[in-house]
Amino acid sequence: MKSLRLIVLLMCVASSVLALPPEAFQSQLKASRISSGGVLIAYEGFDYTADSTIKGSNGGTGWTNAWSTALGAFGLQSHLSVVSPGLTYLDLPTTGNQLRISGSDSSALRSIAPLGADGSTIWVSFLGLLPGNIYYGNLNSFNLLDGTTVKVTVDNGVAGPGEARSIRLVVDGTASTPSPAIPSSPQHLYVLRIDFAAGGDDVRLFVDPVISAGEPLNSTAKASVLGQSFTFDKLRLTGGFGGLYSDEVRIATTWKEAVGQ
Repeated sequence: MKSLRLIVLLMCVASSVLALPPEAFQSQLKASRISSGGVLIAYEGFDYTADSTIKGSNGGTGWTNAWSTALGAFGLQSHLSVVSPGLTYLDLPTTGNQLRISGSDSSALRSIAPLGADGSTIWVSFLGLLPGNIYYGNLNSFNLLDGTTVKVTVDNGVAGPGEARSIRLVVDGTASTPSPAIPSSPQHLYVLRIDFAAGGDDVRLFVDPVISAGEPLNSTAKASVLGQSFTFDKLRLTGGFGGLYSDEVRIATTWKEAVGQ
């Protein structure tokens, strides 16, 4: 009898969920994530038409505005475009296409509600290919900004013509020491852990973590900058001559939400 009642109850729950409109279903899904301790603050999978420009695109979730652009000296809107297919990574859920920025020092920007309250932890993840051009010193970078001020940067490092490029983490003007000896090409999954505290904010960068292994230990970070103090409210992606390819941007309060689990 108990088994029969349980089956009937499950059937009722399932029918009520299926009857929900998509908006209500998404709200309930978000509420369940909040109650489980994690919040996906913002997400961008670049689920836009291939070969379209990114300016004015307003997909994803959690952002406070549409994508805007800032063109470099040789930049065109067509240099900041959506290309197919999207980037992928083992065990990471993906949607849509990817963003390519090929114009010199051109950027795509998008805002979120300010983050950085003391006592909070924020995770930021993205798939990125930041190859750089061996003949130019232009950086390809992923930035977190406070207004117009750059606070956190993951880029392909400073290099002269013909020099190899490696990933670099810079927080509020302070570069990680030493920089991780990780080539900026091919693509990687980058995950930032930011612990905000009254005594100083700690930023750690994980590169290509094994998602199925669970939340990584701080000691496994490839680079870290400790003791800075900042908040952020904007994402900026910048491409030099070598180009930047980016996809699957997530900003969350837990590791699981940051990697789509």
